[in-house]
Amino acid sequence: MISIIVPVYNTEKFLPECIESILRQTYKDFELILVDDGSTDSSLSICKRYQAADQRVKVITKENGGHMSAWILAVKECIGDFIGFVDSDDFIEPEMYQEMMAAQQQYNADVVMCGKTTFDRFSEYTSSIKLKPVYTGKDMEELYRIVFPCLRNSISPARWNKLFKRDIFVDNMNRYCTKCVRTMEDRFIVYSVLLSTHTFATVDKPFYHCRIVNNSASRKPRLEMYDIAELLYETQKRMLEDKGLYDKYKKNLELSRLDYLRMIAVRNIARKNGLSFWKKVQISKQMLNDSNYSNAVLNNKKHCIGKFGKFIYLVYKVKSAFLMTLILLFYGRFCENGNTNGF
Repeated sequence: MISIIVPVYNTEKFLPECIESILRQTYKDFELILVDDGSTDSSLSICKRYQAADQRVKVITKENGGHMSAWILAVKECIGDFIGFVDSDDFIEPEMYQEMMAAQQQYNADVVMCGKTTFDRFSEYTSSIKLKPVYTGKDMEELYRIVFPCLRNSISPARWNKLFKRDIFVDNMNRYCTKCVRTMEDRFIVYSVLLSTHTFATVDKPFYHCRIVNNSASRKPRLEMYDIAELLYETQKRMLEDKGLYDKYKKNLELSRLDYLRMIAVRNIARKNGLSFWKKVQISKQMLNDSNYSNAVLNNKKHCIGKFGKFIYLVYKVKSAFLMTLILLFYGRFCENGNTNGF
């Protein structure tokens, strides 16, 4: 059985499409756990309506604590041998879990990943996986090298286009998801699971449809992102040490700071998000004065290969928070939509 977990918070506009896409799955042996995270719109009523109509649907309610707190609660309640996730403003193709389970059974995979389409009101983009159908044995070394971000062909940290064996997911969740955060949350679990995986399979079909909503919580400024990024770094360092992988992948971990820097820059500076210009300059100054980030940028010029990376390298050389803010604002849309498999 698959336990499909959907954290829900104020998504009444998209929630029926999400739930119905799950209930239409050609793979029938699943439970659907809807976790209402303190919604203030009609989302909870929608969840209960589907629960009344289909015995596979279970609804959990809780006070608002963010997506991470919602899916951790659901994982503790679920009964499936496998765990999948869908965000409540997204939807999936009917064959998604049928084909992912077929790949799991063919290779006895710990994790299966499918392709995705990202879309908004104006456009959509389908990303190719560019990975082999299966990694196991010595091939896992090849996979482990691309787990961390900012290297070419890195693996998406998203929960939602993956199917996990329950045991491996729960073990890593209990070890490394010790604090519930409201941003970067998938990075606390997905990388640690991947680095515990013995067999990884892919289905290169865009079964998952990820909706970009401009006013969603995941796109609003988060001034605490700096502290969360540091917590994430320390958590991932401990995870690598626990698995005996730190010496081998400490360079990859250092490069992950480039990914954190990109996320902070885009979310808190580049976007039109209600923060004043001078507040954004202050954030830029904090980023420029942090030796961890300046060393990550200045010591890794060869990884600053895209326009965004070259610009970041330049502003760290001249140390101008004003210039950094101006250019990030000017290139805001480009920075956000640029290639995430490089810097």
